Amino acid sequence: MSIRRRTYGSWTPESSAKAHAAKARKRMEGAPRQPDPPKPLLRRVLQWTGVDGAVHRWVIRPGKRRNGIAVCAKGKTVQCGYDRLLRSIRKHILTSP
Repeated sequence: MSIRRRTYGSWTPESSAKAHAAKARKRMEGAPRQPDPPKPLLRRVLQWTGVDGAVHRWVIRPGKRRNGIAVCAKGKTVQCGYDRLLRSIRKHILTSP
């Protein structure tokens, strides 16, 4: 069994406080973070009359993600992107004879 000599590190309470102060100073010198602009509550309302005469109304609001939207129709809310919205609109508008 070898006896390990105790070594004293270079960190002292004074040097630790200096390091923390330097990091805080460096953090404060950085560019301030700009707040995100407020999200609008309502983006669009899509309303159309289907082939069967029924009126469809979809309310489109901002989604949880930056590129997402929330589509509210018939009391239900669906989180999706614009591509899914356009696919579903195509399905509702285009009918095969």
